[in-house]
Amino acid sequence: MFQRAAKGWPHVYHYVVLTDLERARLLDSLELQRFLNEGRECCYAVGGSDNVTSYILASGKNVQSMGVYGGIEKPGFEANAPKHFLHAYKILYNFDSKQAKLWIPEKIPVQIFDHSRELAQRNAAADWPPIWTKPSDAFTTRDGNLLIYVAGNQLPVLKKLYSGVGEETPMRYGDKIYHINYMLHVPEEHRVLSLLRKSGCGVGSQQCVP
Repeated sequence: MFQRAAKGWPHVYHYVVLTDLERARLLDSLELQRFLNEGRECCYAVGGSDNVTSYILASGKNVQSMGVYGGIEKPGFEANAPKHFLHAYKILYNFDSKQAKLWIPEKIPVQIFDHSRELAQRNAAADWPPIWTKPSDAFTTRDGNLLIYVAGNQLPVLKKLYSGVGEETPMRYGDKIYHINYMLHVPEEHRVLSLLRKSGCGVGSQQCVP
């Protein structure tokens, strides 16, 4: 069972292994069959074009999912989302275990950008960690950004160097200055995305019925 930290950026995740009894109690509390029996459904709870889609995905012999366009923090989401979806979603969203441990991926993607003068003047530059891939050897993404992957055990270093937009530490390599941005992938991201590939939601979907 994974849970996302409630605060902080970039998002970090924690995990806990549930006992069979704990898992059964959690599944019972979700009352998933109330909406999963209706099959795949997609609707929007809030308007606009820059919102996330909130999903509940149940995989077994058959994969069933429900997606609601809009995040739980958005005004109007709770009032407009289907009540059976909202019941289960809030339980999962607020799940918190004292036994949970920090989840650290094997590799962490790090984007590299040319420094801004304002940033360099405000914060002293740190030396580029010698075990990181050099900026000159970085992979260039489709949108033209530089990307490297660092080992998961470098997460404490990344958190120290980057604590939010405008708060990142400039990085020095040779005679050049860079700044970085990183984001941890959602646990099991590739598996989840493959299951949700055909479950697209957006403003073109039907409006939710609470």
